[in-house]
Amino acid sequence: MKQNRVSIYFILFIIITLTVMFVVGLYSSYKYISTKKEMIDDVKYKSSITLSKLNNNIKDFILSYSAYEYNNLIFNEMNNQNVIAIIVNDYKMAEITGDKNFFSGKIRDERGLIIDYNGDSKVHRELISNSSYSSELYIFDDVGNQIGKIIMYNSNKEIKKKLSEIIEDNIKNVIFLSIFMTIFLFIAIRYFLLKYIFNIVKELENRNEDGIPLKFLSTDGPKEISNLSKTINEMIESIKASNTQLNELKERLLLAWDGVNDGIWDWNIKKDEAYFSKNWKNIIGYEEDELENSPKSFFEHIHEDDRELIKNHLEKHFQNPEKNPYSLEVRLRCKDGSYKWVLTRGKASLDENHNPTRMVGSHTDITARKEFERVLEEQKEQFETIFNYSKDGLAILDLQSNFLEFNDSYLNMTGFTREELLTKSCIGLSMPEDIESAKKVMNEVLENGSLVNFEKACVVKDEKIIITNMSLALLPDKKRIIISAKDVTDRKLIESQSKLASMGEMIGNIAHQWRQPLSAISTIASGIKVRSEFGAITTQDEILSDMDTIIEQTQYLSKTIDDFRNFIREGERKSDIFISTVIDKTFSILNSTIVNNNINVIINKNDDIKIDGYENELIQAFINIINNAKDALKEVENDDDKLLFIDTKVIKDEFIISIKDSAGGINEDILDKIFEPYFTTKHKSVGTGIGLSMVYQIITDHHNAKIKAFNESYKYNGKVYKGARFDIVFKID
Repeated sequence: MKQNRVSIYFILFIIITLTVMFVVGLYSSYKYISTKKEMIDDVKYKSSITLSKLNNNIKDFILSYSAYEYNNLIFNEMNNQNVIAIIVNDYKMAEITGDKNFFSGKIRDERGLIIDYNGDSKVHRELISNSSYSSELYIFDDVGNQIGKIIMYNSNKEIKKKLSEIIEDNIKNVIFLSIFMTIFLFIAIRYFLLKYIFNIVKELENRNEDGIPLKFLSTDGPKEISNLSKTINEMIESIKASNTQLNELKERLLLAWDGVNDGIWDWNIKKDEAYFSKNWKNIIGYEEDELENSPKSFFEHIHEDDRELIKNHLEKHFQNPEKNPYSLEVRLRCKDGSYKWVLTRGKASLDENHNPTRMVGSHTDITARKEFERVLEEQKEQFETIFNYSKDGLAILDLQSNFLEFNDSYLNMTGFTREELLTKSCIGLSMPEDIESAKKVMNEVLENGSLVNFEKACVVKDEKIIITNMSLALLPDKKRIIISAKDVTDRKLIESQSKLASMGEMIGNIAHQWRQPLSAISTIASGIKVRSEFGAITTQDEILSDMDTIIEQTQYLSKTIDDFRNFIREGERKSDIFISTVIDKTFSILNSTIVNNNINVIINKNDDIKIDGYENELIQAFINIINNAKDALKEVENDDDKLLFIDTKVIKDEFIISIKDSAGGINEDILDKIFEPYFTTKHKSVGTGIGLSMVYQIITDHHNAKIKAFNESYKYNGKVYKGARFDIVFKID
């Protein structure tokens, strides 16, 4: 509750005023008492003098029984207004009258008149009883006998008057000094002390939204104020640091809550109340104000199959929260009626009787994870099905190439039993000459993650040797390798046979290309011999000219040999090659075949590209395609219609090599089968069906390119032709 606060100015005013009044009052009291004492001492002193003087004079009058005389003497002493009465107890006169005492003297009545004292008067007795001070003196005769006593009664009127004046002056002084000192002290304190305090208050009031002063306090002023400012500055710095940490913690908490999208819940079990965060409600599709903050909001949305599970877990958790943590996966009904999987976690606090009082926890939406687990399980089943029933041999190795698992196809390919193969390694099955390359392949897989189309010879059951084509990949756990292997022994045999057939065809090409140069050399040599026999050689120049012709022909023969030797020579390493160079070398090899079959070749090398590839393999692929075109063009009757087109061009990010002929095209029924192994339309004595299959493998597997075949109608020199077209497409990086 807000309270009315008293101003420090008012407090200072009261304190200063009371302090001044107390000090001045204390001083006035001291002055009053000391003045009163001085006045009383003065009265006593004067009384003693008067009595002493009267004593000397009255003694003789008493001895002479002259009461009248000493009364006159007393009257003269009554001029002092402070004296109320002077009374003489005359023992001598008492002896004469026979009374015990004989009082005689003067007294001042109520009007201030001096009259004779009457001891029997009640008024006189009251007057002397009101005196403020009395003193007495015994009178002795010359021999020391008491002959009487003088009693003087003094009034306090003069003292009272004087004291009243003192009090009046003190009151005036108190008022004046109080006002003066209050103003003076207030101004002094305000200027020399409160100024710094108010500056501190003013600077402290200039705060940010977190209530922290915007700047540090000035350390000017007295030592104590400076120390106070330094202490407050240290506190401000500490508060700022703490506030920064709190803000960071708050930001982390908010980021954690919002970032992980967890729903927070707080269940007050004793009061049967609950709190659910915004994210908790959003998980099941509700806005913050659409769902009541009560325990039933949770329990009503639990899937009926999970309610008993939650009940049992809660009972166990309440018995011992530390030993039985509460964490389980359940389904909650969403606003749209669907269900979501959540991971619910929490911890309860118990009272002294071990009864649960409160429980706080969180919900994490794990629907996506559950769906992923379901899909993963399906994929696992699919993988196991593929693994177990694939026609290709599949095996899983450790990083040292030891067999861990394999399918029946791999087992059948090796001929080993399961127990035998589990004791072996993939590298250990390699032929001795392939072991080093197999180790390099394993290192490359570990470094790059995969490798495709690796061929090696393996020694399997009963020392049988098979040729395998393998693709290897490192599994996600980085601890295992999966390999896919095919037995390509038969295909390699057919490829060898095909290569031998190609070699025979190459030799035929060499023979065709050598026939004309050899014939020219033979003719020149024969002519020189005949002219020499008949003496027809007249000049040396005639012989030199014929020798130059022979040299040109032999150089042509040598170049032909180099071209064929470079093609036949095996090349295992990739290199940077230009496609235009591959085309030129292909037609250098096939030149005689093209010429002998009267085929018109039209080459349009519009664009060129450099690739990382196997030159001899590409030459072999182009030769196979062109040979198929040559065989088809042989059936064309008119030599002018035997056309072969080679075009290169770049379209967007692709480099395309087109090879097309005018032989009428490929039968549409078999067009989609021409790249299949062993498929051929030729007689067995002419072809094996391995040519275009090898082309497909060279283009797609070894050079990461594409090849497609289709029939195309086109116009050339005003005439329409139809033929087969092969497009080889390289991707431009």
